[in-house]
Amino acid sequence: MSLIRCPECNNKISEYAQNCPRCGYILTPEIIKDIKKRDKKIQRDKGIGCLAFILLLVILVLISHYRGRDTVIQKPKSDAQLRKERIEKQFNSWDGSHNELTNYIKNNMNDPKSYEHIETVYSDHGDYLIVITSFRGKNVFGGIVKNSIKAKVDIDGKILEIIAKIP
Repeated sequence: MSLIRCPECNNKISEYAQNCPRCGYILTPEIIKDIKKRDKKIQRDKGIGCLAFILLLVILVLISHYRGRDTVIQKPKSDAQLRKERIEKQFNSWDGSHNELTNYIKNNMNDPKSYEHIETVYSDHGDYLIVITSFRGKNVFGGIVKNSIKAKVDIDGKILEIIAKIP
């Protein structure tokens, strides 16, 4: 059993009632059919209204999101910033070791698995860098020793020359 609203007093009544208990309005089958039809139209219109409201909110959110992107203008990077980024790419972001120099050291060790990075420092000399890496590793007799290596590397990280090996 569903409830309908009386067209006269807007009281909720059964769809099977013959008249409204509050105001006495007489309900014929044609009137009840019209009331149900009107209620369905109202419900449909409410649903469309809610959907339109949600769609409007989504559009507003998207507009504000993309509008914010247009206003952010990135300044071009200076030569110094580009150079700094180019140099930083040579070094491991985890421990600061120089990637190419670490590979060189491991390839020339008795036991590459024993390699343990201690510290890496560098100095910029314009066209090249001087990189000094300190590390530990096993020697021929299996003892762990501390070593350092000093190398000249180009601006892209390629080893140009091994300057010194310091046991």
